[in-house]
Amino acid sequence: MHILDFPTEILILISEFLDDEHCINALVQTCRRFYLLLNPSLYRFNACYTNACALEWAAIKGSETTARYILEAGASPHATHYQEWLPMVLACIYGHEPIVRLLLEYGVDPNSTGSWLRYPSREVYRDDEGCLLILAAGRGHEDIVRLLLDYGVPPGVEFVLPDGLDISPLSEAVRYGYLSLVKPFVSLGSHVHIGAWLGANILVTAARRGHYEVVRFLLEAHPDLQKSPHEASCALNWAARGGYLEIVELLLEHGMTPIPTIIARPLGPLVEAAQRESHAVVDMLRKAMDILAFIAHGELDDDTHRELLLISAACGWEDMIKELLDRSCLSDYLDSTARKWGMERKLRRPRYLSIKGYLLPLALAAHRGHYSAFELLLNYTIESDKSLLYRRQPTPLLSAIDGSQKEIVSMLLDYGADPNHRIPPHNTPVFFEAIQVPEILELLLDYGADPGLNAEYGVEYSVEEVYYESVFVRALSTRSLAVAHILQ
Repeated sequence: MHILDFPTEILILISEFLDDEHCINALVQTCRRFYLLLNPSLYRFNACYTNACALEWAAIKGSETTARYILEAGASPHATHYQEWLPMVLACIYGHEPIVRLLLEYGVDPNSTGSWLRYPSREVYRDDEGCLLILAAGRGHEDIVRLLLDYGVPPGVEFVLPDGLDISPLSEAVRYGYLSLVKPFVSLGSHVHIGAWLGANILVTAARRGHYEVVRFLLEAHPDLQKSPHEASCALNWAARGGYLEIVELLLEHGMTPIPTIIARPLGPLVEAAQRESHAVVDMLRKAMDILAFIAHGELDDDTHRELLLISAACGWEDMIKELLDRSCLSDYLDSTARKWGMERKLRRPRYLSIKGYLLPLALAAHRGHYSAFELLLNYTIESDKSLLYRRQPTPLLSAIDGSQKEIVSMLLDYGADPNHRIPPHNTPVFFEAIQVPEILELLLDYGADPGLNAEYGVEYSVEEVYYESVFVRALSTRSLAVAHILQ
């Protein structure tokens, strides 16, 4: 007799003797009759022997049919096998509203304050563990948010992260820019002054993440969010740091001062924008503030003035440089507590030049290629202390080479900069840094750069481990064939 002709009772008996889920599944897929007859057995086996892993698969993939079958087969709505999260959380994360609704029908409590992890002691995914509404809001799943609210989850529910920070559905919606969720949460009375991220209010979070529409809505709906000088300063500072011109303009229009009151950082927004070369933001902030009055009311040659000199060098503001130098602002102050500036290296590979503390404005202007501002600073430096051409790292010559500023390199060489000056920590001759800019290397060679010099690696550790690298070898290793041809 052919297996397809077996009586139903025999087929059921056969399936009961199969002890492997894959074997049962293969039998189920044989024909429609077997499917209708044995499919429930397959799900019962899955529920009993593999911790109902079909449920977590359905929660991830959004298969309501599979989820319903496995639940009808007796699986717990909290069953897990492979995943760290419980099925309800998986459905909220992946945005499958029908699965969430089904699990709610099977008794999952959306207001549960217990852990939503399979093993609560494990410290995984703890940024948003603890509340289904927060999970859904942080991922923009509006339908799930509405469903959970309909089931009585408070819109203002809060969760305390292990680091002590409070988050809420509103703060998460703000953080990820879901305006369509921010509006209803605010209208439902959610607390707008919750700590949010980085210890600031939700306005700061929206400005930091660059969510213009959210910032505008919050300013219009809750003007009190900007009443705190600290919060207003933070919002403007983060917007300037991110280069979000529209948000900076919006904050200024709502009365935020471009010279915030954060302790020791009165030029914070301007510094952030200038450091990251957000020229449009820098211009807007400068127009919104009276820099000359700011200089006049400050103490002579204080850290704020020196920081403003750095900003002026970075932006090429000749008038500000002249004003500050005329007021005896030192451009070579070694012990300043002004903010550290990063100068991102442009050649070879992304990294930062060696900078600690107060960067030399001359080097910054050289790197940015502000010729006139650089010339002004150079003339002042030569008059005050010519050793500044090589005493501070990164030197102006190194900065100009890295910025591919040939005219400035030429000017420095004319003023006596040494093309063979060695750079720590490997005593590398500065002209090595020009191997990706052949025209600058040729200029340095014309001014006496010695191709016979080597970089020395390992000298700071052990004399026995020192090895040397010539400029020709470096050119080959960086595939700078044009430079290698020049050096031959």
